[in-house]
Amino acid sequence: MRADAFGILEQLLGEVRRETGLDVRDDENVMARLETAALRAARDIARFGSAAVTLPALVDTTEGPYHLFITVMAPGRGEGAV
Repeated sequence: MRADAFGILEQLLGEVRRETGLDVRDDENVMARLETAALRAARDIARFGSAAVTLPALVDTTEGPYHLFITVMAPGRGEGAV
């Protein structure tokens, strides 16, 4: 995985943990979805400066399915920049 995509993956993992309290690193299916999203986001950031990551029903929580919706930005382009 490219370094920029790895940074995005770490941000996505952090967001999931912050929102749900879950560490999903051991869930192969969730990690595959997050890795694919991180690679796509890295490509979009290189082209457009930001990327929207949308992963519905990423993981089940006690409150129901968790949907990840986040905008990732290039470094120096705003809060939450990667």
